[in-house]
Amino acid sequence: MAAETPIALWLQDLHWSDASTLDWLAYVARRPGAARLLVVGTYRPSEVTEGRHPLPAVRDELALHGRCREIALDLLDEAAVAQYLDYRFGPAGDEADRLAKLARSIHRRTEGNPLFMASAVQDLIGRGVLVERAGRWFGPSVPRRSRS
Repeated sequence: MAAETPIALWLQDLHWSDASTLDWLAYVARRPGAARLLVVGTYRPSEVTEGRHPLPAVRDELALHGRCREIALDLLDEAAVAQYLDYRFGPAGDEADRLAKLARSIHRRTEGNPLFMASAVQDLIGRGVLVERAGRWFGPSVPRRSRS
């Protein structure tokens, strides 16, 4: 199918995959025939320590033969956390100082890990620390417009 139509396949959380799944992925990556196939796989490096999980061996073997490329993502800095908050809750305007304080606090607690940062923001919403009323957000960075 990929010989005729480009296909992109997203495999998330490969650190939870079993050996059979990784064998299949390696087979597809080594396949000699022409195909317009892009496979993007994500994993947490801390979850696949050498020797305990088969993913590093598969990754290394595929990289050795030019069949994969690893792109390591950096942690977010405080400015990136502030940019996320600005996008999520609307422009800060005269609330810029409060947004910066919230970003600093979230960054300090999550160390810039994007998954933890987004989860922390969602937790603040879930616990009612950040609340949306009539399209405006109230809480440590309030009041603000909501972005839909």
